[in-house]
Amino acid sequence: MSKKTIILKENETWPDLKNPQEKKDALDYFQSLTPSDKKLRELLVKKGILEFDLLQDNGMRIISNDFIGTVSFENFDLKIIPKIYSKNNSEIWKNVASCINFTQKFDSAKILEYQKISFTEQDKSLQDFIIWELVFECELLLHRGLLKSYVSHEENLPYLRGKLLLKHQFQNDVQKKAQFFCEYDELEYDNIENRIIFYILFLCQHIAISSNLKKHLFRLIEQFSSMVQKTPISISDIKKVMKSYNRQNLHYKDAHLICMLILKHVGISDFYHTNTSFAIPFFVKMYDVFEDFVTLFFKKYAESELKAQETRKGWNVDDKSGRAMKPDIILRNNESLTIVDVKYKPKLYPGDLYQIGFYIHEYTKKRENLTGNHAFAILPQYPDDFKKPHTFEATETKITVFERHLDLDKCMSLILNKDESKIKKLVKRILDPKDNLENLYS
Repeated sequence: MSKKTIILKENETWPDLKNPQEKKDALDYFQSLTPSDKKLRELLVKKGILEFDLLQDNGMRIISNDFIGTVSFENFDLKIIPKIYSKNNSEIWKNVASCINFTQKFDSAKILEYQKISFTEQDKSLQDFIIWELVFECELLLHRGLLKSYVSHEENLPYLRGKLLLKHQFQNDVQKKAQFFCEYDELEYDNIENRIIFYILFLCQHIAISSNLKKHLFRLIEQFSSMVQKTPISISDIKKVMKSYNRQNLHYKDAHLICMLILKHVGISDFYHTNTSFAIPFFVKMYDVFEDFVTLFFKKYAESELKAQETRKGWNVDDKSGRAMKPDIILRNNESLTIVDVKYKPKLYPGDLYQIGFYIHEYTKKRENLTGNHAFAILPQYPDDFKKPHTFEATETKITVFERHLDLDKCMSLILNKDESKIKKLVKRILDPKDNLENLYS
């Protein structure tokens, strides 16, 4: 019997108290929570992913926050989807995973390869999509042959090998040991490149939901375990390796990017010493994905120099510390400077307009010859909501904010089709104050 799935959007609440069936399910699920489920619930609350309240009839109320992902309890799965998708969309996780891959700067050919990975229960969870990508990369590495590196050893041997360490050898002589204390190098698979992958494969066993995926992970762990030792890995370890790629280990880059993504969104410092009896949650903040996507999208396809997150002191504080203000994107060329701010919300609110107006004032003063008195706000396109974007003009200063809605899936489709001229035309139209934006993606 398959488990029921509860689907919520970001910042939604379940159950609907006007729905008798949902209220009954809430009571049944609360009463069916196992000790492991309760520990998992505590972890979700601690990480700020979800909130749980008790209803008057002892049922359970679930409140989602700013995270998306899937968590599996004993008797039900809970899926938190982005608010920019409809609940009946069957390809949510594939689309989100592709956007994340784009923000990690995977090329379009590699993203298409990931999309074609065939497996059962493919829409079960976001983490399964990401983990299948790691499985794909691991199989490529094994097919090519894992990297071997010289590892230094110091030990007593019955024969002379490498360099004799005299200090330790004197101790052998005093103790009348018929041994040589040597230092030597040996080519081995047990290097940091492989340890990173081995560690994350172990972690993925506790993240994956698909039973078929877990079988693949078990097989890969068996292959790595005969060659690589268990060593805790941190994000700083991965970053260190990624700064020093060369011709010998560059083919590990994509696998390490996925390992970094998984470790970042699980946040366990030492998994080998963490005993858990439940599936570890893997959740992502969608507003980070959207902001990163839009920033890279403009960086690659806008015909201007992009300076992301340029910081400028916006306020002087009486303690002399100051407060920095920074738009998400600043585009500049020889003739103009354009401010673009990304907002992961359905519409602009007065506070957003004041913030963007402040950016215009602070970044364009003393540069009147370089730019107009306007900025752009990039918002996501919501399902079945194709209203004409608004234009906001300040009554006194005439500062103008142009609202624009970006459809992630349509942009991603253009990227995967490698239609660069069409994408550049799209970006140019988005940043044209006079464009009516009709048939924007056609």
